[in-house]
Order: sequence, then structure tokens, then C-alpha cells
Amino acid sequence: MEQRSLVEAIVQEIRRVAQEEAQKILRRAEEEAQRVLEEAKERASRLIEERRQRLLEEVRKKVLSELAPRKLELRHKMLLEKHTLVVSEVNSLIAEVISEIRGDPQKYREYLMEALRAAVSSIAASSLVVHPCKGERELVERVVGEFKESLGGSPELAVGEEIGCSGGVVVRSSDGRVYFNATLDAKAVEVKERVLPRVFEKVARRAK
Repeated sequence: MEQRSLVEAIVQEIRRVAQEEAQKILRRAEEEAQRVLEEAKERASRLIEERRQRLLEEVRKKVLSELAPRKLELRHKMLLEKHTLVVSEVNSLIAEVISEIRGDPQKYREYLMEALRAAVSSIAASSLVVHPCKGERELVERVVGEFKESLGGSPELAVGEEIGCSGGVVVRSSDGRVYFNATLDAKAVEVKERVLPRVFEKVARRAK
């Protein structure tokens, strides 16, 4: 009787230990399964995010590639409009200055005197011919006469035939080899060639 009780006790203990071990194994399995599941979820979430970012980047590049020509076209159009506006403004300013010079006899006389000084400095010749614009021969003759007094006789200056221009003079060497264009038209072109490139450069920098 005692022997049977001992055997039953041993069996019960073995069952208890076995059950405890089985429960431990089950818990470990459940924990492992949960860990694997969490890792799988995390990996899946990461893959989804990577794919989303990749798709967004592809869409962004596609949109930019499609918009780039349009953006360049708009930029060129904007620069062209600004250039046109600048040219128009510069032309207007030059026209105003020329009109002011032509409208003031004293200023126009001073301009002609300065033109003669510049021509004499630029042309290395002993004899020069000054061509006035149409309708201004008498005025230019008076100015040349006054200018001669300050030269001391060299170079010699003579007034030639009138030419078609809107104001100013053209001075040439007597042999016709060297010309100095001091007409108001030429001065306007000179100012535009000097000013416009600098203005356009500033406009282009600001447009970037």
C-alpha cells in the first residue's frame, strides 16, 4: 500500500513537472511567435514606407522633368519682357536727354564744343573737316570759330558739307582716312551699348 502511494506520488510529480515544462515551452513559443510577428510587422511597415518614399521620389522627378521645360520657357519669357522694358526705358531716357540738349541752345553749343575737343584728341591729323547736320551749318561754323581760338592754330579746322543726322557733327581727317562720329545718334548708340549689358546682367542675376 505504501509502495503504491509512493509510485502515485512520483507519477504526480512527474506530471506536474511535465505540465510546468510544457507550459514554459508554450509560453516561450507564444513569446517567440509574438516577437516574430512584431518583427514581421516592423519589416512590413519599413518596406511600405520605403516603397512610399520611392514612389514619391519617382513622382517628384517626373513632375520636375515635365515642368522643367515650362519653367525654362517662363523664365525666358520673363527675361525677354524685362529686357524689352529695360530697352524701352533706356531709349526713353536717352530721347529725353537728347531732346533737352537740342532744346537748350547753350547746352547744345556746349555739346558741340565737347564733341570738337574729343575729335581733336582722337584724330592725329594736322587738318580736320567738320560736317554739320542738315540745317545747322551756321551754328557749327560759329562754334568751330570759337573753338579755333582755343587751339592756337593746330590742327586746322574747316566746315564741310552738311550730312543727314539729328544733331551733332562728324569730324574727319582732311584725307578722309579717319572719322570721329559725334552725332547725337551715335552718342545714343554708344550709351546703350555701354549701359544695357550691365543692366541685363543684373536682371539675369535677380531672375535666378
